[in-house]
Amino acid sequence: MKPFNLEEYLANPTKRLITRDGCDARIICTDAKSEKYQVVALVTKKGGQEILATFDTSGKYSSGYSNQLDLSFD
Repeated sequence: MKPFNLEEYLANPTKRLITRDGCDARIICTDAKSEKYQVVALVTKKGGQEILATFDTSGKYSSGYSNQLDLSFD
């Protein structure tokens, strides 16, 4: 896994994204009107259900600490 980087994603939006716990993720937008969490994605959880999650531009689900939902490149 390689850490998520918004600039790298924008240069190649077809790169596969996963969460820290290995779930597939797909970005819906990268310009949400939010001070901290501009990246909006759908994360496919075990069993196939998608959940909506927001991230900062470095792919962090929660600023300040690691979370299973943090984004990375596969």
